Amino acid sequence: MLATPPSSGVLCCRGAVRNAGTRLTSLGYTAFVRALSAEEPTSNQGQGSPTAKARSPWAYAPRVLASLAIALGFVWLFKRGGLPLIPPASTLSAVEPGSVAAYALFTLISVYFRVHRWVPLLRPVAPDISEKRVVAVGLIGIATIMLAPLRMGEAVRPYLLARDGKVTFFQALGAAGAERVVDGLVLTVTAALAFTLSTPISPLPDHLGDVALPVSIIPRAIYVAAVVFSGGALALTVFFLARTFARKVTMSLLSPISAKLAQFVTSTLERLADGLNVLGSPENRLRFFGETLLYWVCQFIAQWLLMRGCGIDATLAQACVGLGVLGLGVIVPAGPGLFGAFQIGTYSGLALFFPLAILRTSGAAVAFISYAGQLSAMLISLGLGFWLLARHKRTLLVESTDRS
Repeated sequence: MLATPPSSGVLCCRGAVRNAGTRLTSLGYTAFVRALSAEEPTSNQGQGSPTAKARSPWAYAPRVLASLAIALGFVWLFKRGGLPLIPPASTLSAVEPGSVAAYALFTLISVYFRVHRWVPLLRPVAPDISEKRVVAVGLIGIATIMLAPLRMGEAVRPYLLARDGKVTFFQALGAAGAERVVDGLVLTVTAALAFTLSTPISPLPDHLGDVALPVSIIPRAIYVAAVVFSGGALALTVFFLARTFARKVTMSLLSPISAKLAQFVTSTLERLADGLNVLGSPENRLRFFGETLLYWVCQFIAQWLLMRGCGIDATLAQACVGLGVLGLGVIVPAGPGLFGAFQIGTYSGLALFFPLAILRTSGAAVAFISYAGQLSAMLISLGLGFWLLARHKRTLLVESTDRS
């Protein structure tokens, strides 16, 4: 699945959770992520509060219903806007199977790089952390981020990583936030550069299909996002390398506005900067950034192959722009599985370069197949992650028995 910029579910977890024996105390997150865990709780975790154990499934009903309502809203929006969720049969029959297979292959390779880069990301703070366990947790984590309603899956990966005590919950959470900033930087800067090398249609339409969504604002959004993520990455780097100086400057700039805001921004940046411990290790730094670049290269190539396979004569630069717009699009609240926002993001990226007639045929095929492909990849990741966790647990039990 596409990595998205840090959402409120990551950056604002501070008020909802606390690190107590690597256990979440937010009742909603506790019950949710424990339901996803394939490992037995530690002795400290096994004594969860009775309230958390008695948490009724109905407690999640408001979030699930809200997510479903958003999904239905998107269905209505697509129907009104004349943008098909399912492409015409004639268009699907013309899709090149080889291109779809290549798209699937590059997508799966990108998933590997996306989860495996957490090994060098965490090694500076946990040198003996299990590579297999990190990959397994990563597969479950990225799947729940996409599949769970209203970003409920954001805390799953940090929680599961913290369960064996190698890293704390907030260390893993900081690493997740830092990863999102790096991903946002790579995606938006690449999209901005690619847009300058591309030739959009002129003038850009003031509607997306029949919906009053001005396509003309998208280039500005790309450039603004690139500036924001560049600034965020710079701020995190300064906080990592010169913590005292950065804290003093931030507090002096924001305190006149609001002391609480200054404290919140400073503490958030410090926590995210802690996730950049990989910068202090040349070997791990090279591996993390190398695998991050390979992850995004595979994503860009996969999108380009799919567009051409669906009959769109797109350049690689246009595919990069389209993926960047999609990444910005999935920030907004969406239905389960990012339904609705994913399709809107795909159509919006295509609308920069191609007329409405292509959007309703070949563009619909791209939106449909890319969403089905990402959804399938996440379901495979979820199943494989659970299997790997169970296998890792059995290995630990055998080793413990042998030592005894």
